[in-house]
Amino acid sequence: MNFKKITWIVLAVFTVSCRTQTTKTDGSFSVIEKTCFQTAGQWKPLTDVRADIAIVYGADDRRCMTFEERVQTWRDRGYIAQFMTGIAWGNFQDYFTGQWDGKRHFDEGQVTVAGDTLWHHPSVPYIVPSLNFLKYMKDVHIKRVIDAGIDAIYLEEPEFWMQAGYSEAFKREWQDYYGFEWRPQHESPENSYLSNKLKYLYYRALEDVFTFAKEYGKSKGLNI
Repeated sequence: MNFKKITWIVLAVFTVSCRTQTTKTDGSFSVIEKTCFQTAGQWKPLTDVRADIAIVYGADDRRCMTFEERVQTWRDRGYIAQFMTGIAWGNFQDYFTGQWDGKRHFDEGQVTVAGDTLWHHPSVPYIVPSLNFLKYMKDVHIKRVIDAGIDAIYLEEPEFWMQAGYSEAFKREWQDYYGFEWRPQHESPENSYLSNKLKYLYYRALEDVFTFAKEYGKSKGLNI
């Protein structure tokens, strides 16, 4: 037996052994969630590792399958379905190209001193998380996830690049936060400090989106 085959056997035994049941006071059983993995695809034998949780990535539809159908393929195999997407980037082309609100939002990408936009993938830059973008996230992605009955949401990689801080969106956020005009971070240590302090905009982003998720979840009978 080769090493690769032994490794798969050990992994299978480990994941199955971690699926534990406890008895509630009313005599029913509940599953203690111990193992999980992330996947952007639907269920298929190759990725069926017998964990407790499948963290389904992205709330977008695929060519032949809706998001809800993709989630259901995992539930049909006994998995608890949870959700993950990026917060600084993701399948947000409809926001930047104007499909969502009729306005293009490429000025909300993160930009360097040379005027270069920092792209994660085509049509989606790393994002300056404006309040308008957060509204889009809540209306288009978070609502849909909760409507699908998912009660655990992960927003990964809230990334603001050190070399960023020169976009029009960042300048607007600077004016709103500090009450005076934007200053280029490369011109002084003080400007650098102020710029990097403002990059904690992702704290606001996470607080805003998760607060909404909890409140909207309650309206659907879910504890997010």
